[in-house]
Order: sequence, then structure tokens, then C-alpha cells
Amino acid sequence: MTSLVHTVGYMCLIVTLLGTSIAYADDTVTIGGVFNISGWAEGEKSKTAAEFAVNDFNEYLDMIGADWDLKMRIEDTQDNANIALSKLQDLRSSGVDLVVGVAFSHFINLAYNYIQTNDILVISHAAQAANQEIDDNVFRLVPNDGQQVPAISAAAQDANVTTLITISYIGSWGDGIVDGVESFFDGEVVKLLRYDYETADYSAVVSFLDAEVAKLVDEHGADSVGVLFVGGDEILQIAHQLKLYENSHKVRWFGTNNQAGQSYFHSDPIMREFAETTKFTAVRSIPAQSNPIGTALDERFIERYNSTASIYNYAAYDAVWLLGMTILQTQSTDSSTLIKAIPAVALHTIGASGHLELSPGGDLANAAFEIWRFQDGVWITYADYIHEPR
Repeated sequence: MTSLVHTVGYMCLIVTLLGTSIAYADDTVTIGGVFNISGWAEGEKSKTAAEFAVNDFNEYLDMIGADWDLKMRIEDTQDNANIALSKLQDLRSSGVDLVVGVAFSHFINLAYNYIQTNDILVISHAAQAANQEIDDNVFRLVPNDGQQVPAISAAAQDANVTTLITISYIGSWGDGIVDGVESFFDGEVVKLLRYDYETADYSAVVSFLDAEVAKLVDEHGADSVGVLFVGGDEILQIAHQLKLYENSHKVRWFGTNNQAGQSYFHSDPIMREFAETTKFTAVRSIPAQSNPIGTALDERFIERYNSTASIYNYAAYDAVWLLGMTILQTQSTDSSTLIKAIPAVALHTIGASGHLELSPGGDLANAAFEIWRFQDGVWITYADYIHEPR
């Protein structure tokens, strides 16, 4: 197994000098790993990335002669915000107030007051709602969706779409992307549907969507109409139900970085046919700077999953390292101390995601995107996207 070692700034030299003298109440520091393991394709992979990071960080601690190690207590949110809150409460009641994970923005919304009032430190690997970029106890090692939105809009405009229908799940993340696209897109945005992503039956959603697509195709022509899907793996269920209808297949479909690169697009025959027919196009968040850390993590993921790591997997790996290095450099496990120190440590840290510099609101500052299209049974990189602020 390849060992990954982070490259850090000058503070790493201080850590090396102090490594044998750092004292803790216990010889093991336990952190929480709260992942959506059983409800999201990226959840289990992100857990794996975090576990890799714990092992690699402990190797680093051994190398510098530290007298402690890191342990992660894994919890599964089961694709449910209430369970995510319950898991945070369980961790806090057992004395664990340092957490990596908590994937979704609506999970954080529900748990927010509990996180803040109980001085819990959270480093999320996947929450991206733009309205959560605030100075608080939550850090997010992914760029917020204020940066993804222009890339999505550009992909639709490049396809000559002038009327863009949106279908999104209810929550701050979905609403934020739709509102952002409406402000950037140089055409008409029809906010058609908001759905409960926890529903097991999308038949009513699909029926209404197909009927509305038919109306807009009659009015504007199929080549001018597109559908933007802002959701998760439920696109697979929706595609299966759309097979019973004919209009939604006539127009282009677009997605977010939740879809780009997902293997079920080619492994599921119905999904594959749908994606081919609609030329499904999605934005893929990528590290702003490629580096040996991300490359080594990709190699391990190819060995285990036959695919490279995603930006969420990189972020899960980096979250463990950032938290561990901040503990090491502050010689503290006090959450308030670590919250104050994390931005400075991140500024001097390179991770699988590249430079971990944070924005004033605690999000990954650097962002880069590719536009991917599903074609001939595989995902291809259609274009690079560089956003220049208006």
C-alpha cells in the first residue's frame, strides 16, 4: 500500500521539533467520521478515503516520534438528516466534539444550532450550499456552489439551450444552485419542480415533468430546451420511470458534480440509454492543482473501486489530515482552539485537493471545473471551465 505524506509549510518544521514532547490526556485522540455510507454512492468512498487518511496520519506521527495516535469513530447517517443530527449528539455525549464528514448542506442546516451551541468542530467533505459560507464552527473542504453555478450555465449555453427547466430536491443546496443558475443563465429559466429526495416514488414528478417538457418543446423546439437536474443518485430511479414517457428524451439534460463520472451511467442499461439520448452533460469539480497526494489517492481508489477519487473523496482525506495537523501544531484537542487555528494551518497545507487555503467563510477557496458529457458509453471531458467574475 502506498503511503501518503502531506506537504505542509514552515510550521511542519516546528511540529518535527516538538513531536516527542507533545502531551495529551490520552495517547489516542478520537474524532468522529459522520458519513452517508448507505445512502449515497460517494458516501462509502469518502469513508474509505478518511480511513486511508487516519492510517497515513498515524504513520506520520510514528515517523516524528509523537506519543499519540488518531482514531476515527465511524457513523452512518443513512441518507437522513435527523439521523445525522442524532449521530452528532451520540458523539458529543461520548466526549467526541471533533468531526469530519456530514455530507449534505441540509444535514448541516438541521444540526447547525446543536453544532454551534455545543462547540462541535465539523470539517465537511461535501456540503456546498453557497449560503453556508459563514464564519462558524463548520469548515468545508469543497468550493461552494456559487463557483459551480457559472460552469453549469456555460454548459447549457454552449449547447444552444435558451429555455432551461429545473428539477431539484428541496433544500438549501438545490435551491441555491437553481437560484444561482437563474442569475447567470443567458436565457429563460423555468423553475419547474422541487421534490423530496427521500421519496421512494417519483411517478408523479416524472409525469408532470414530461408533460411540461412537451409544452415547451412545442413552443420553442426541442433543440432550444434543456433540463437541469439538481439532485443525487435518485436520477437513476427517475431515468427508469422516464422510460415510460417520450418527451423528456427529446431534449438535452444537464447535471451537477453529483452526476459527473458516476459508474451507474454506463453499468445500468436504462440509465445508459437515457444519458446517451439526452447527451447528459454535468460539471465535474476537480482539484485546482494536481499533486502527488491526489495522484497517490487515485491509485488506491483505482485498485479498490476501479475509478479515480472524486473531489468529495479528496476532501474527506484532507479533512482528517487538516484536523490532525491542527491538533499537532496547537498541541490541543480543544475544539475552540482548533477552530481558531484551522484557517492558518490550511493556508500552509497542500492536500489531495491542492492548496487548502480557506475563504473567509471557511470554504475551500480554490476551485476548478471540467464539463463532462456521457457519450458512446463513457464519460468524456468535454471542456475545461475557468470562471472569471462578472
